[in-house]
Amino acid sequence: MTLGGLSYIDLVIYILLGIAFIGVIIAVRKILRSKQDLATSEFRRSELTQGEERIFEFLHHLGLSINENNTHQNLYKVIVEGVCKVTKAEGGALYLYNADTESFTPAHLSAECAQLVADPDGDSDPDQELLCRYQVNKHDGVLGHVLDTNAALYIDDLRGHATLSDQLVKYSGKGSAMLSPLNHAGEQIGVLAVTHQGQSKSFTKNDLGVFSIMAEQSSFAIGNFEAHDQAAEKRRLEKELENAQEVQRVLIPVKAPEVSGFNFYGYNLAAKMVSGDYFDYTTVSANTTGVVIADVSGKGMPAGLIMATFRSALRAIAKGAKSPSESLSELNRMIFKDVREDMFISAIYTHLDHKSGKVKIARAGHNPAYYWDSKKEELSKIKSPGLAVGIDEGSVFDSILKDHEVKMKSGDKVFLYTDGIIEANNSEKVEYSAERLEAELKENAHLSARALGKRILASIDYFVEDAPQSDDITLVVIERE
Repeated sequence: MTLGGLSYIDLVIYILLGIAFIGVIIAVRKILRSKQDLATSEFRRSELTQGEERIFEFLHHLGLSINENNTHQNLYKVIVEGVCKVTKAEGGALYLYNADTESFTPAHLSAECAQLVADPDGDSDPDQELLCRYQVNKHDGVLGHVLDTNAALYIDDLRGHATLSDQLVKYSGKGSAMLSPLNHAGEQIGVLAVTHQGQSKSFTKNDLGVFSIMAEQSSFAIGNFEAHDQAAEKRRLEKELENAQEVQRVLIPVKAPEVSGFNFYGYNLAAKMVSGDYFDYTTVSANTTGVVIADVSGKGMPAGLIMATFRSALRAIAKGAKSPSESLSELNRMIFKDVREDMFISAIYTHLDHKSGKVKIARAGHNPAYYWDSKKEELSKIKSPGLAVGIDEGSVFDSILKDHEVKMKSGDKVFLYTDGIIEANNSEKVEYSAERLEAELKENAHLSARALGKRILASIDYFVEDAPQSDDITLVVIERE
């Protein structure tokens, strides 16, 4: 049987051959497609490998910048240049945020970075050096928007983005950008950005993902660098304080001088490593000893340095002086220029006559001294007039300062102290007070100078209990044998 001159057998053979031919075409196409997919896969794999290598190189440079304790500026440069390299961006910028002023300051801008902030002079083509110095208000433009949303942002066309619509930022080309907030330990650090200025290049969603990861690592690097920097600064300051404390320990008398007819007890306890309080004994003449107690307004290193100056100057002028007021007047003129405007020194300086027992006292704006009259069993305050050292250059200081003289008898005592004693607080913020001090002095006035001083200190310890010490504590007890 035939069909169109072809037998059924021939027709079946032709159909089978056609099917086979179609199968071959499909197979070839699959092979070609597989080869194409393989090539594409290899290309993508190569791209991913290169991208990973660039990211690892970026992280390596970040680590070096932290470990080598480099400068902040170099770290910012490494971050911007590294992120630009990985994302193949034409330019980049890192803006730091100041929460106190609610403003951004450019930490590093690359030369080819597209303009992201308004020029303060309204120039559509601003100078890059000017933009590197210009602070930006948080509420103006895209930087604040990124910080407020706390999310990475991709801008495909900088010319028409809503956050830049009211800014004096103009572009001749399309321009695109990726921006990300920088946060570390709950603190807002700033904003990182990469840009393209022209239309020929743009970023992809994959670029945005990589950029976000790098921004997170950059935040971590900046935070760690800051912590590393602060730790190094803290170690340096602690070393300086230890050195200053050691120097001051030498300046404070370890033991009282041996003076015929008098006993002394002095004590100083710093609230910080370096004390702004001070006491000392000076040699005025063969028969006269000087005793001084002083307090610099403030605590810590600055107060300690001023006090060291005070001590050196007083020791230099003490010998041969006729009175304590004369010495304090000369001292004030000597160190007035060295005392900062926001600082002053209160002091009491006494001259003790070994033979007669007469004591001259000059008070330069300090707490009044207490005098115990053993015969009358009376406690009184010595309130001689005077101005603190360092407030006036000389004329007013000299006119106000006066000496007060008492003649100490056997058993009499003079008690000098700084306000760290009466202002010592307990856990309920209650002060030790002058009233408590006076009560302790009256009750224990029969004790020796040393025993009385220790009793006052024990009374303060008992009162404050575990409350932290808020001010330096210093006292001197002078006893007439």
